[in-house]
Amino acid sequence: MDEAGIRLVDTHVHIGPEPIARKYDAAGLQALAEREGALFVTKNHFVPTAYLVQGRDRLLGSIVLNEPAGGYNAAAVRAAASLPGRWPLFVWMPTISATTNTRPELIPPEWGRTTLPGNVPGRKLPAIDARGKVLPEVAEVLGAIAETGSVLATGHLSLAEAKAVVDAARDTGVRSIVATHPMYQPQSYPPEEVRGLSRKAMIEVAYSMNTIDGIGLGDLAGTVRLVGSARCLLSSDFGQVRSPDPAAGLREFGRRLGISGKEFGRMALENPMKLIKRAGKRA
Repeated sequence: MDEAGIRLVDTHVHIGPEPIARKYDAAGLQALAEREGALFVTKNHFVPTAYLVQGRDRLLGSIVLNEPAGGYNAAAVRAAASLPGRWPLFVWMPTISATTNTRPELIPPEWGRTTLPGNVPGRKLPAIDARGKVLPEVAEVLGAIAETGSVLATGHLSLAEAKAVVDAARDTGVRSIVATHPMYQPQSYPPEEVRGLSRKAMIEVAYSMNTIDGIGLGDLAGTVRLVGSARCLLSSDFGQVRSPDPAAGLREFGRRLGISGKEFGRMALENPMKLIKRAGKRA
């Protein structure tokens, strides 16, 4: 695929099959990406999408280190990253298994219908010990990310966890890091901490934080202004049955944020492409 044909990159799109109702499977999202000239980084809270998107040149695979996917499992990262393809693997720290997930259900109702019996929370997977040091199994995962030239995303880690993991990742040689939507209410990183993280990781600003979670557009635009467009990624975090398609949603997000076309191009194309290429995927 000619990179000149890529007009938009969304680094956060959910796909099925999954125990949460989703708008797209890999075939449907690939078709949308081809029509829109887009690249989509795919996500699934339960299974690695790296296997689901094989042979689909406009979809990037990932693994989310939740309990159903094996938790902090470096072998799973290496296996998923070894699959053929030009794009790096994205590795999310825990989301539904994060310590910040303190709700009485595993899947919040606003995410969509779930097939999980009882929808009860599972085991939480802390990333750090009582002294604030990354756990040995987390350090092993970071080593696998560095070795394979994959991209690290912080998932739903707490602030203390995210700071420790980002620092450890950089020390380990991870080259591409995303601080996943730090304004999401269960995370709620203070602005000064987001600014500090932006010196070490790209800051994701996701449209779903407004459309699903009710965070004001002014607050999201404020995050962009806080760290500057050079350190931000715009994403949709879509794929829910009721959400718009991610390409249309991302363009709408840019308009509603009131940013310039140049800023939108930087955060929804230039920055994510640099992040993807900087990872240095190992053949």
